[in-house]
Amino acid sequence: MKEKTKMCKKVDAKGITLIALIITIIVMLILVAVTISVALNGGLISKAQEAKNGTIEAQEKEEITFALAEWKIVKDKQDAPTFEEFLKGIFGNDNVTAGGENECNVTFPETGNQYKVKGDGSISDKGIFLSQTKLVLQMKEEEPVIQKDLTAKLKNITGEVKWSISQSMSFVELSSTTGETITVKALIPGTAVITVTCGDYTEKCNVIVKPEIGAFVEYDLPYEDIYSGYNFTSSDGWRYIGKDEEGRSLIVSTGVPAKLRYVPTSTSNRYWVGSNTETKEAFNKNTVNDAECAEYGLYYNFEKIKLYGESQIEEKDLINEGIYRKIGYSDTTTSEKTMKDFVTVEGATVHCLTSTEVKNICDVIDERGGSRSKCWWRHRCASIK
Repeated sequence: MKEKTKMCKKVDAKGITLIALIITIIVMLILVAVTISVALNGGLISKAQEAKNGTIEAQEKEEITFALAEWKIVKDKQDAPTFEEFLKGIFGNDNVTAGGENECNVTFPETGNQYKVKGDGSISDKGIFLSQTKLVLQMKEEEPVIQKDLTAKLKNITGEVKWSISQSMSFVELSSTTGETITVKALIPGTAVITVTCGDYTEKCNVIVKPEIGAFVEYDLPYEDIYSGYNFTSSDGWRYIGKDEEGRSLIVSTGVPAKLRYVPTSTSNRYWVGSNTETKEAFNKNTVNDAECAEYGLYYNFEKIKLYGESQIEEKDLINEGIYRKIGYSDTTTSEKTMKDFVTVEGATVHCLTSTEVKNICDVIDERGGSRSKCWWRHRCASIK
């Protein structure tokens, strides 16, 4: 009997009640909750992440520092690359964009971190970082509206983002002048510089509008076609036809905004017709005919041609002059005008297409399998940018 009692006591000493187990679990949960709360409120996790990010940034800056040290060695060599080319060779073409003078933006794709790097050795992660510092807009006839987004990312700075265009003529249009992201729309062939500012920080993006021969370009001069009476707008009234010898872009009217009449036997008002002597010199020929004299005069004195509203004068009364219907859809009964009135954009000039230019246009249309029915064969008025 005594032996049995001792055995029971021994078993009780090793056991644990269900209530004690539950209490232990609750206490452990409370301790875990308190630990997590202290960690969060004390910023331990965020501080740990900041420390990790700081370590990564330090490693990235160290990589750039080594690259800059190598740049100092190679930059003065005869066949040395540009600063941008050098950095692209190390960090990749897609991760380096040109910034200011002798400055590039370097991006680490794994982390998304960006740095402004200068050839003098300075590295900064503070300022405005543009999604692109060079924007190319390729105009195409089948795509009347060509546009792309441009984003300014602020890093370690705050303030309002403002956009502006530095250009003498309206090659592109901005959807807004404020905000981190804007849309850039191509208007006519040319180049422009878009500037973005935030406080004392400034960045620039070079924009190139590349046209396709025959593509519509936007030119702010609507007119009424002299033959059909159709009102051409700034969006469908002009096409790109290439560049002249000086590299200026040429556009041609889709319709015919004015009709000219040349009477070679007349001696009055011949200021827009070239003389035999000057035409021979221009064409480098020994003999020229009346048509060539007229072509020369049209090309070099186009803006001097007198024009009259259709209601002002009968076509049969015109000698070496011309008529128009509506320029910019304005009234045609006001007063005498000249071809210079067809120019509305500052800095543009107007001339009459030569027979060679007309032929080139027709050749392009034929190559593209297009139709000449839309007045292409009658084109005479072009605008030089």
